[in-house]
Formats: sequence, C-alpha cells, structure tokens
Amino acid sequence: MKSAKAPPGTVIFCESESQDLLDFVSGTKAFVYIMLVVGMALGLGLAWAVSLMITTPLQAAVDAMKDVSEGEGDLTMRLTVSGKDEIGQLASSFNGFITKMQNVIREVTASTSQLSAALAEKAVRDIRRKTRRKHAGVIKVRIKPDHII
Repeated sequence: MKSAKAPPGTVIFCESESQDLLDFVSGTKAFVYIMLVVGMALGLGLAWAVSLMITTPLQAAVDAMKDVSEGEGDLTMRLTVSGKDEIGQLASSFNGFITKMQNVIREVTASTSQLSAALAEKAVRDIRRKTRRKHAGVIKVRIKPDHII
C-alpha cells in the first residue's frame, strides 16, 4: 500500500497534538486578558496618583492666593515647597511674594505710626500756641479796664 504524500509546506498533526495546541492557545488568551486588565488597573492607578500629585499643591496655592485676595489673608503662612519642578517654583515664588507684602505692610504700619505721632505732637503744639494767644488776650482785656477806672 502506498501512503499519500502531503503537498510541500503542509504540516500534518495528529488529533492529540491539535488538542494540545488549542489548549495552549486558550491558556495564552486567558493570560493576555488577565495582563490587559492588570495593566489597565495599574495605568489608571498611576494616572490617579500623578493627578493628585499635581492638583493637590496647585489647589493649596489657589486657596492661599484666594485667601490673600479676599483680604483675609494670613501673611505669616507659607506654602510647602516640595520640589524643584514648576509647582515647587510656584510655591517658592508665592512665598517670596507674601514675604515682600508682609515687609511692605510692616513699613507702612511703622510710617503710619510715626506720622500719627508727629501729627499728634503738632496738634498739641498748635493747641498750646492758640491757648497762649487767647490767654494773653484775656490778660490784656483785664488790664485795660483797670487802667480806665
């Protein structure tokens, strides 16, 4: 009996080998799906963590600037500088701005106190001078009637 020859390039499997190959493909498909789900979960978790790392310091800066702009700002508070990236530079610049504002307000307060003291001293001198003039006028008026009688 002559055996049939397969055309060139054709691979002949027996039934047990085919089943093994199908089982392997099924296992590989399941592994790929599991890895896809794990990868997506890790990607979403990483994206969430990065977004928090960006938005949390920015929100703190926004809240601090809002507090200062509404006139209720605590000029002694500072933002935490947690790096040398853009957010760290923003926090550092904000802290520098608040320090300058604090110094300007200190200088204005000191100048206002000095000006108030100088104005109060001038007012006292003016009142004394006017009182002396009026007092001198009263003495003159009293003396004149005595001379006439």
